Amino acid sequence: MTRLLGRPPKTLEERYFSEIRPKFYKIHGSHHQHGVRKGTTLAQHFDSACQFVLTVSRIAEIPDDKRAVLLAATAVHDLNKLDNQGRNVKTLDRNREFLEQELYRVGVSSLIKNDYDLELARKLIERHSGHNASDGALFLPEDPMIRRVAAILIAADLFDLGIAEKERFRKIENELTVAFGRPSKLFKVSVSQDRGYITALLLGACEEVPAEKGLTTLSIFPDHIIFEGRTFPSGDLTIEIAARWQFKIDSVFGGNIDQLVKATKDGIKISGHAVQHNLDEVLGVVVAQLEKKKAGFKLDKVQTDVKKWGGEKAGEEALTEAANVGLLPVSNAEEFGLSEALKSAYLSYRQVEPELSPSQVWDAIAKHTGLSEAQRFALEPFDAQYARSLFAAKAVTTGIDGAISALRDSLELRKNSRQEQKGSDVSQEIIDAVNRTLNWQVASVLKGDEELDAYVNANPRQRCSLGSTYGETDDVASMPIGTKVQVFSNRLPGGMNGDPRRQADPMTSLGYQLMTVGAFFPAVKKDPPFYLHLALPKGSSPDLLRMWRDWLKDKADTNADGGTVSVNELKLYLENAMEYKSKYLMDETDKYPPLVLK
Repeated sequence: MTRLLGRPPKTLEERYFSEIRPKFYKIHGSHHQHGVRKGTTLAQHFDSACQFVLTVSRIAEIPDDKRAVLLAATAVHDLNKLDNQGRNVKTLDRNREFLEQELYRVGVSSLIKNDYDLELARKLIERHSGHNASDGALFLPEDPMIRRVAAILIAADLFDLGIAEKERFRKIENELTVAFGRPSKLFKVSVSQDRGYITALLLGACEEVPAEKGLTTLSIFPDHIIFEGRTFPSGDLTIEIAARWQFKIDSVFGGNIDQLVKATKDGIKISGHAVQHNLDEVLGVVVAQLEKKKAGFKLDKVQTDVKKWGGEKAGEEALTEAANVGLLPVSNAEEFGLSEALKSAYLSYRQVEPELSPSQVWDAIAKHTGLSEAQRFALEPFDAQYARSLFAAKAVTTGIDGAISALRDSLELRKNSRQEQKGSDVSQEIIDAVNRTLNWQVASVLKGDEELDAYVNANPRQRCSLGSTYGETDDVASMPIGTKVQVFSNRLPGGMNGDPRRQADPMTSLGYQLMTVGAFFPAVKKDPPFYLHLALPKGSSPDLLRMWRDWLKDKADTNADGGTVSVNELKLYLENAMEYKSKYLMDETDKYPPLVLK
């Protein structure tokens, strides 16, 4: 965890994760528990309890000095499990030597500054077990803060107890009511299906929206979040969460525009997700791709295309008429780059809704590029996508600026058409996905019967292999290599021709698109890629999530140019230090030969 911070710990939380928590798993990692805690180790229990008290004590505004003592007491609160003689907690916590020894063993003795702190830790340990109930000292005057702090430790001990969730929540709520001095309730928001990154974005939205409504994140799990508050927010949060989820999805695409503009053999294609963002940035990526196209210009290859799409497809008569009005094939890199810009504009216009015909598209391009009416008429016999741009480039009077202007116009039309279709900031598909995916206090509107009917009645070619056959489906042929989606059979009924095409519902398809944005897939088609999905351990505190986010942001800042990040092997070998560097940044350590780490 010190590697994660990249500096010495400053706060109590940072100190816990970097110094104390690792010792739990080193000392108690193989100490398995029994009874209602069967299936977990003592290290996991101590870790869960410590993260819980750190979070709750901060919410309860417990003074820092008492928070430190509370953390120390929590780190050893099950003293009876640390003793091999079968003594109970009351006996052990009054054995000063034993107590100090255990505090030292897990690295929390430095949190105990004096005898008063040690006595406070002893009282907290004893009270969590209930042994103090028969102690006469209970009736002596004491700091009223002790009761609140003890309630936090009791709640932490209950948090991972293996009993029914409803009963466990009720017990914890009773203790938190004492700790906070106000009514306290726990609320669980979980997902019914994990779709990887897109689900993580949904949980992120679920974390933010309730927090803005007055709830506090108490603990984070891979598939759910537990909140604390007086009452659950009134009103329907579905649309707000859906809108936040949509924003996060759009932000992912917006941060990877270069991956949404693809230079293919059929032309430079611009994804619909890119259209929703800064068009100047999109056009900048297109211009960069055009420069690459120009740099790769080969006259013989272009002449082959001209022959194929000109004389062979359109005919000699069409070539003659085109030449008579100044439509000649491209002959150099600049003209080739301009023709690729025209082709990109054509492809973009064709994605406008409602769909434009090829003639309408070229009419629009002609307005921006200065093509005359006679030239437009002469282009008609040629293939709209592959041939017209090759012959029109020389005749463009406005140069590359005209082609880019046409491309911008097409992008604006696509952007406006998408906004009109949505009618609001969030699509109905996203709202339906939230209703289907989230399990929480809000009553969900499910459409199970409709989805089943849609699957039964659908054209067999349109049935989903992945997701629900409800509404439109997408062909998953373009999904990442190795994607296994055969959840349902897509075999076509007897007598139907053609191979079945795997289908996915729009949200599932979107999830895979998110996964591929910015990824580098292997060039060899037979080698499936591997996806590394990082998830926090069960019951992680918000502070651990914050530390990971800070670390990832720092790594992104280290590698602002993009691409892979490598580890400084020399420092790792000599100093056991994880220092990341961009592949574009070289330092003096790079002159050393690679080290084999054993």
